[in-house]
Amino acid sequence: MASLTEIRDAIRTVIEANVDDVIVYPRVPAAVEPKCVVVVPRSADTTTMGRGSVSYSLELIVVASSADTVSGQMALDVMLETDAAKIFAAFDANKTLGLDNTNIHAGGWEEYGTTDFNERAYYTATIPVVVVTKGN
Repeated sequence: MASLTEIRDAIRTVIEANVDDVIVYPRVPAAVEPKCVVVVPRSADTTTMGRGSVSYSLELIVVASSADTVSGQMALDVMLETDAAKIFAAFDANKTLGLDNTNIHAGGWEEYGTTDFNERAYYTATIPVVVVTKGN
C-alpha cells in the first residue's frame, strides 16, 4: 500500500515528466512560482473500499499567474486547455503512478477563480483526483 507521501511525490513525478515548464509542489508551499500545480490532500476513506484499501481524495491546484490582470485569466485558460489535458493524459498513461497496487482517477477541473498563497492572489483552478491504494 502506498503512503500519502509516496502518492504526493508520484503525482509530482508523473506531471513533471509529461508537462513542460510546470513546477509541481507535492506539499503546500508558503509561496508559489507560477506556472505550477500544488498537491493538496482533502480526505481519506478506509471504509468503503474494503479491508486493506485506502481511497485518498486530493486536489491539484493549477496556478497560472497573479490575479491582477486579464492576461492572468487568459494564462489560466491556456493551462486548462493544454497543460490540464496533458495532466489527464499523463494520468491515463500512468494510472498506477509507478506505485504498486495504486490507481489514480482525474476527470476534469472546477473552482476557477483565485487562491491566496503567502497573502498574494493567483488565478487558479482545481483538478480533483482520487487515488486508491491497496495492501498486498
